[in-house]
Amino acid sequence: MERSGRYVGLSLGLLISAAAVGLAAAGSGWTGHELFVASSGIGFLLTLLPLGWYLGQKFDHLKERSVRDSLTCAYNRRFIEECFPRLSEQALGRSKKMTVTLIDVNDFKVINDTYGHIAGDHVLNRIVDVLKGRTDRGEIIGRWGGDEFILLSPYAERGAMSSLHLEIQAKLEALSQQENKRLSVSIGSAVFPDDGKLLSQLVACADRKMYENKSTIKQVETAPPARRMNA
Repeated sequence: MERSGRYVGLSLGLLISAAAVGLAAAGSGWTGHELFVASSGIGFLLTLLPLGWYLGQKFDHLKERSVRDSLTCAYNRRFIEECFPRLSEQALGRSKKMTVTLIDVNDFKVINDTYGHIAGDHVLNRIVDVLKGRTDRGEIIGRWGGDEFILLSPYAERGAMSSLHLEIQAKLEALSQQENKRLSVSIGSAVFPDDGKLLSQLVACADRKMYENKSTIKQVETAPPARRMNA
């Protein structure tokens, strides 16, 4: 969590205390009131520093909550949209590529209809836990909307992305056994700047690939057993 608010609060506390001491000293001329001035300054300091820290802490908490999804605590869509220009600019400056990945929970409506919305919310949180477990290279997880998540990765190597997709699928298979529910996702990725330089362009490209993946999964699931084994 950022602590900028706390540091600002402490700084304000120090400045106000110093100003109070300065004004009192200027008014008294540092004569017989020196002790009173000093004690007043210490009193202001002891009062305002904790208050500044407390208010700054509250500001940091509010700021953190404003960029997080209230259900899953993944970053929200607004944060992703606001931070992407900065990330893409850094990538261009370093001649690096990055990947935008969309992850959609398959048949999530069935989960909600069968087990209820509380169970559906629980599933979304568990899936976010799975995704957060795969952020060892600086990936950023966000909830894009509903049962769809977005992953910003500071790399675009084909092998790394294939490994990421396979690892997510494998962890979801394990999660399916734990939850006693069939859980799977469809995944599509787009590379910056090859597939676009704007987030909207990359999301559109990743979305197309995600639905291609979803169609493939559906075909495998509905295929006869013999064909399914060969898929």
